[in-house]
Amino acid sequence: MEHIVLLKFKPEVTAEAIESMKKSILQLQEVVPGIVDMAIGDDLKVGCSQGFTHALVVRMESPEVLAAYEAHPDHQAIVQEIRQLADNFLTFDFVSPRHPPLRSSP
Repeated sequence: MEHIVLLKFKPEVTAEAIESMKKSILQLQEVVPGIVDMAIGDDLKVGCSQGFTHALVVRMESPEVLAAYEAHPDHQAIVQEIRQLADNFLTFDFVSPRHPPLRSSP
């Protein structure tokens, strides 16, 4: 189960506010059982992202974990913070079978 969030922060939002929110988001993996992995970062391809500046990817064990994640009070608080700091955001959720990484021959 993959949960992807694209964020476009308002121009006046400081780098410190963004870093604080990133830390809060990453702490969710400590309080929501079933989160396998989380990553959040800045866009590297300026001009190709339709204005989105940051992305969050959360890998979860199942759609049931997504439901628990969305309902968790800590997640709800972060969503409210995002609504205040972001001009726009987009979420996309999908179930994907995990395949082992392809390795090139030495």
